[in-house]
Amino acid sequence: GIGANAVYTGLATTPSMFEFCRADMCDGAVMVSASHLPEDKNGLKFFTKDGGFTGIDIDRLIDGAASQARMWHGIGVLPPSSGTGAVDCSEHVDFMPHYCETLKNAMIDEVCAGGAPGCDISDVPLPLGGLRVVLNAGNGAGYFFADLLRELGADVSSSIGLNPDGTFPSGVPNPEKQSMID
Repeated sequence: GIGANAVYTGLATTPSMFEFCRADMCDGAVMVSASHLPEDKNGLKFFTKDGGFTGIDIDRLIDGAASQARMWHGIGVLPPSSGTGAVDCSEHVDFMPHYCETLKNAMIDEVCAGGAPGCDISDVPLPLGGLRVVLNAGNGAGYFFADLLRELGADVSSSIGLNPDGTFPSGVPNPEKQSMID
């Protein structure tokens, strides 16, 4: 039969969900997301190793789910939402260390690309050493980035919005809004 193993990842960024799929750490991902929108705009994001779902993909998903629900209802079977047959998460899997390591290596690779021939990771343990970086994570999932930048040598002591809070007390962290840049 067809089966699925659902795991809970905890707080994760949109790019990290795609990375988990791209790196074959899962076949697909569904993310409950407020992203950079107000809390009344929470939604679902779907990913495969080929990227995020398009509007057409979502329409197909909705049509398929509606068709299956009609079929189950027509024969008197409803999928359980609790009890022994319920779909729930089998475990908590923290993919963020993999994502952080991927970003860290990409940043080091970029430093090496502009450096001397034969440069390797051991040559640049702190590629951001001496730089002061101010991160505004907007109280969103990007808070982890401060630790990553610090590991690479950056001074992030003036960063703000590093405590995840879905009510976004500092304002909705929409990177397209000028007020978040100011």
